[in-house]
Amino acid sequence: DWPYFALTQVRTVARVANEVRRRMVRGAGGSEGSVRVEQRITDEVNRIDGIPDRVVLTENGFYVLDLKTGHAVSVFSDSYRRQLLIYAHLVSLTTSKPLLGLGLVTAGGETIWGNATQQDMEQVLIEVQSDIAAFRKATLEGELIAIPSPQNCRFCPFKAVCPSYWKDASPDWSDYRGVHGRVVRVIDDRTFTVEQIYPNDLAGQLIGVSNSSHEVRESDIVSVTDGLLRGQSLRGSWYTRTVTLKEQR
Repeated sequence: DWPYFALTQVRTVARVANEVRRRMVRGAGGSEGSVRVEQRITDEVNRIDGIPDRVVLTENGFYVLDLKTGHAVSVFSDSYRRQLLIYAHLVSLTTSKPLLGLGLVTAGGETIWGNATQQDMEQVLIEVQSDIAAFRKATLEGELIAIPSPQNCRFCPFKAVCPSYWKDASPDWSDYRGVHGRVVRVIDDRTFTVEQIYPNDLAGQLIGVSNSSHEVRESDIVSVTDGLLRGQSLRGSWYTRTVTLKEQR
């Protein structure tokens, strides 16, 4: 019941992780190394972007690390490896240094290392490009059929941009569905106001969004998911996502 426990926990683990990073840099022979923390990187050509938790640069190359504060991680799974290799590709766009390795930082401060090479990174990029092309083709040909429900959509990474998710009229949705609409006011980098478009039953209402990190501007169409919506107020948490859309769906 401690207020802001989760936020304090994340900050504490981040401090521990920073110390681990500094020791790792010294151990890798990179006394002049530096650490990048949660910087968004965009690949405009392949339309991929991401925010690596930590990137450690040394004289010899770079490491990509991910903080798994909310998970009991014990092994470096294939899905984690793929995620970090995508991050590594993004980092490679900003430096001429080679990839040296990948790491998962657990809530206990332990780092689980995974081996990776430039070739591994390039192979994952080819796979991602193929997956994106197949997804677009299936979408255009009407082969993708969404069946929205609180159970099906709970962990779906695409719900923020899914028309079926927002337009579904089922009464089963909880207060964590979110809000889709036009930004009418930006107060600071964690607080803004949305004129709601979806869900339909609340269209036109002004919803105040707080505690949600964002880069939105007034007049943007946005989707905010996984925040607690009560009345005309949506409060975010560390896993709340705010996505800017190019057009209303």
